[in-house]
Amino acid sequence: MVGAAIEGAKRIGYDLKRQPGRGLSNTYDAIKDGKTSTVSVRTTRDRWFAYQPVEGGTRWKTLDEVELVLVSAVDDPADPRNVDVYLFPADEVRKRFDASYAARSENGNTMRDGFGMWVKLDAGDPSVPSQVGAGLADDYPAIARFSLDELEASATP
Repeated sequence: MVGAAIEGAKRIGYDLKRQPGRGLSNTYDAIKDGKTSTVSVRTTRDRWFAYQPVEGGTRWKTLDEVELVLVSAVDDPADPRNVDVYLFPADEVRKRFDASYAARSENGNTMRDGFGMWVKLDAGDPSVPSQVGAGLADDYPAIARFSLDELEASATP
């Protein structure tokens, strides 16, 4: 699914180069029209994706270090046929994660630094604290779609 995200970004003109020494963070330099941005790649099979809060939710691991977020997601968790690729401004993603964190805190939920907190790509019920911040995929259309057959064929040597 990371490969689909990278290919999706390439289709809209980005050249991605993985940043060395970042462990499993999937952080890339994304170059387009001579401008370099830092992008975090996330994948999801259930259309929720995560970042880890730090410093009591005042910061986000990896998310606070990037300008863009590239998410590769199956189209239907119960019966996946395609992988959709989305590109979001990191400021908007931070806003959604901050809102979700605040709603969960106000509801008495405990979030721990260093443990992932998930936000739903699709619209949710804003009266449910865990669904506050949902809907990025509704506000930012997919930049690419790949069938699972297409991805499997490209992965076969």
